[in-house]
Amino acid sequence: LPLLEQQHHHHNHGNDWQRPLLIRHKSRVRFLLLLLLLFLVVLCTHFLTLHSSSAAGLPPEIASLAAVSTTAAAAAGTKSRRFGFLVGAAKNVHQTVDHVSDNLLRVAHEIFPGGNYHIVLSEEGTSHNWMGHNSTEQQAQKLTILRTEKNPGTDRISRLAYARNQYLEFVQQEHAGIILKDMTIEDCVMIVFDMDFTCEIEWTSIGTALEPPLMEQWDAVSFNIANYWDWYAFEDVQKRGSYDKTAHTQFLEELNALREDQLLEVNSAFAIAGVYKLSHLIDTRYVYEQGECEHKGLHKMMKEKHNSRIMVSPMPLYRFGCV
Repeated sequence: LPLLEQQHHHHNHGNDWQRPLLIRHKSRVRFLLLLLLLFLVVLCTHFLTLHSSSAAGLPPEIASLAAVSTTAAAAAGTKSRRFGFLVGAAKNVHQTVDHVSDNLLRVAHEIFPGGNYHIVLSEEGTSHNWMGHNSTEQQAQKLTILRTEKNPGTDRISRLAYARNQYLEFVQQEHAGIILKDMTIEDCVMIVFDMDFTCEIEWTSIGTALEPPLMEQWDAVSFNIANYWDWYAFEDVQKRGSYDKTAHTQFLEELNALREDQLLEVNSAFAIAGVYKLSHLIDTRYVYEQGECEHKGLHKMMKEKHNSRIMVSPMPLYRFGCV
């Protein structure tokens, strides 16, 4: 019995000696796991900090690639979310049909990928088969010709206003059936072209104006041109208009001093082409008042009904070497 008690005593003593060792071993394991967890937390935090840092803190090569990638992705997303009506009015479109066709189709294909566009032309007094000239667009139902047999206008400007209202009314009435189902009126623009312009249009200027953040700064925008000449459609915010040479000089000085990401506000302007947000054309029309340009009548109505911002971009609309 004493021997058994002694053995039992030694056995318990052995367990008592091993238990602190086991506890110390478990403590080391917990400590190492805690260090590993802390290391992972620091590593993740460092990665997130680098990922969210500005491009200015990155090497130039990486920053440049990141900027290009981000811009390209944003541009692609914006392009896919917009629809364009490309419109114009002319009496004898056959005289410049080749140049007109090239400009319209270039803008359509470059700025509205995936066929998100519709060309609407209002014409009078032509024997040229414009539809035949652009059979591909006609077959794809991307082209509508509005022909007028008898224009009620009594002079050139009133007749032109009548023709312009034809395409404007078409766009206002038909946009719901033409716009892609996943788009709204806010995604749509109308681009008006002069139909007698024969130079190659810089579609990139129009495309830039349609991209954020510039697009948020206008409701109607026209562009700079070499030897700016269309003063008939011009009126500045001081209501100085078509025949005020001082206003013209000041306008050009201010416009040419702007960066390409800036705009100059006016009451009215149009030169070769202009871009309009469709949401600001609701319940508007071209209005001809004696001695005034039809563009002024439209812009005045846009401002009255929608408080529209009529802007001019310093970006050139066509190559300055074009004559």
